[in-house]
Amino acid sequence: MLSEFYQELVKLRTTLRAFARLSKEHLEVRGFEKERTLQVRRWSDGEEALFVANFSDELRTALLAAPVGAWDNKLDSADRRWGGPGSSVPPSFNSTGEVPLSLCPKSFWVFQRLE
Repeated sequence: MLSEFYQELVKLRTTLRAFARLSKEHLEVRGFEKERTLQVRRWSDGEEALFVANFSDELRTALLAAPVGAWDNKLDSADRRWGGPGSSVPPSFNSTGEVPLSLCPKSFWVFQRLE
């Protein structure tokens, strides 16, 4: 199971243009110390991706700063197929600029904005 999870991470790293191009000019990071959450947005060649992590031992509701549009959940570390407790995040969502999401403890997510 862990090997398949790593394979999925590597696949995302190579298939999402926003993660393949490592540039500080195409990066936005927002950390929330009290909530113990992190949001990283990357973009490249018209593609955008978000990495969201909850480092807390508790379920957290985070106000995700996601540019306007439809977003697809590409990876959820809390998913049962990876041995997690089950997803707390929808498979997709529409953003108007901010989206509240319930984040499982000690988990992370990768989202891609749909074109």
